[in-house]
Amino acid sequence: MGEYKVQVNPLVQADAMELAEHLNRLPPDEAIKHIELIINRLELLATTPQHSSPVKDMQLRLRGYRTLKAGTYTVFLVIKGDTVSLRRILFSRRQYDWLL
Repeated sequence: MGEYKVQVNPLVQADAMELAEHLNRLPPDEAIKHIELIINRLELLATTPQHSSPVKDMQLRLRGYRTLKAGTYTVFLVIKGDTVSLRRILFSRRQYDWLL
C-alpha cells in the first residue's frame, strides 16, 4: 500500500475549532489523551484509509462516505483513488446526517 493524499474540507477546520473549545474545558491530561487519539487515528488515513467503515445511512454510503472512530469523535471521509477527503469531525452522539 502506498501513501494517500489527505485533503481537509473547510468544515473540518471549523470542527477542529469546536473540538478545541470542548477540550479546553477538560483537565489538561484528559484533553491531551483526546488529542493524541484523534491525531493517531488521522495518521492512519495516510496509509490505510480502508480501516474506516462505510456509513450506515444508505444515501451517504452511495456518496462514498466512510467513518473512522476516534474516541468520542467520528471522522467522516471519502476515499477517491489515492486521495482521502476529510469531510467532518463530529462528536459521535451528534445527529450528523444533515451536517454532511
